[in-house]
Amino acid sequence: MSHIAFDWDGTIAKKEVAEEASIRRCKTLDIKMTSEKMQELQKTHAHYDINRQRILEYTGIKDERTQTIIMTNLFQLHYVGVVNEWKDKIFYPGMKEAITKLKKQGHTLSIITTLRTDIIEPALEALGMRNIFGKVYGNTPDLIYSKEELAKQALTDCKEVHLVVGDREEDLMAGRAVKAKTAFAQWGHGELKDKKLADAILKTPEDILKFAKTL
Repeated sequence: MSHIAFDWDGTIAKKEVAEEASIRRCKTLDIKMTSEKMQELQKTHAHYDINRQRILEYTGIKDERTQTIIMTNLFQLHYVGVVNEWKDKIFYPGMKEAITKLKKQGHTLSIITTLRTDIIEPALEALGMRNIFGKVYGNTPDLIYSKEELAKQALTDCKEVHLVVGDREEDLMAGRAVKAKTAFAQWGHGELKDKKLADAILKTPEDILKFAKTL
């Protein structure tokens, strides 16, 4: 069967999970933040700069790599905490069922995400879903990997990636880089400006099952 690689945030997990974790991180750092402002900042990851600046002010640490590690450590704490609180409510409607069906059909499933690996794996454990995915290709605490680099890691390990499913153009470009078919998840973060990047546009998670039959 086929190897299907999923983005996590905004594709499998609701974008509101990362939003809530980011707001809680801001609260920890004594940064005033509204949900509306966070949604806007997340589009370009501008909230990273705000967090790093506050860490600099609080700790005096000027090294950006160390700032990033502190920043993502706080995000790890709050993201896994939100998952533990919300449980299955973190999933887009129909997503958990679609993934489970793909697994039962014999597809190899993996996750390719620029979130830290040690965020996603504990989250999957908390949800009782670690056995669904063969491997999580995630980031390091200092966020050194791009989505394309992570997709290439998956290709090296598995020899072939047949489909990449994601909600941002960077997900689709990563899929193209490993010669996989690409499917754009309309329900997530992104806006698909270059429709040529997507072999399929998915309106609901159930559409993944239909497209998987063409692989």
